[in-house]
Amino acid sequence: MEDFSDAASLPHANIFKFTIISKSFFSKECREKVQKRIDENLVPTSNDKIRQLTREEIINYGKQKQIILDSAAQLALPDNDPRKNLSEADQVARSAADKLFEMTCQVRRAKKDKITRLEEEAAAKATEEHPAQPVTVDDGQLDAMLHLVDYPQTREEALALSRHSQSLNGVFVVSQVPKSDADDEEEAIDEEDEDMGGSEGDDGDDHPDKEKESAAGEQEEKREQANTPDSTEEQAAM
Repeated sequence: MEDFSDAASLPHANIFKFTIISKSFFSKECREKVQKRIDENLVPTSNDKIRQLTREEIINYGKQKQIILDSAAQLALPDNDPRKNLSEADQVARSAADKLFEMTCQVRRAKKDKITRLEEEAAAKATEEHPAQPVTVDDGQLDAMLHLVDYPQTREEALALSRHSQSLNGVFVVSQVPKSDADDEEEAIDEEDEDMGGSEGDDGDDHPDKEKESAAGEQEEKREQANTPDSTEEQAAM
């Protein structure tokens, strides 16, 4: 059994606990597509920044620790045993809370080891002129993300988890919504704009001729303006 007596001496860790609920989809294909994307991206990384805790792992852990019991085993417990009156939701919640505590301690230990390593490196580089400086840690940095897979699934399970001093920082609900008529109209307008843009591009070869006609018109106008003073002088001479 793992010893957690050092929990009080471990540094605080910023941990984001969350779950994703796939609520409603129009097809099984779409649901599986979303689930595949989640599985591909929210997986434990090489530096353990993201860690998973599945519902199956919670239940297996609870059975191993004799937190989750079947009805017969629960009835056989003595009256003073706190497990005797636990509901099924509370049994799973207590199992999840205990497992989350262990995972949190693992993150805090890893953070402590990192700080210790940085202190040792600073001490090795220190000299009389440049003594080692205290190691500072960014308290705002996220140390880990715990993804609870398929738990909690109901409001009752979420409330039960909170009764055992654990809660989630985020619950992401994924649903498929129907496209509105406005979305269809907007897409149609975008397609029309693209078609018009292509037509204008095709007519681009005619632009030089238009520019020549405009330039010729400007030159004609200048010649007319240049002849105006001569006609005025002729009238004055008459």
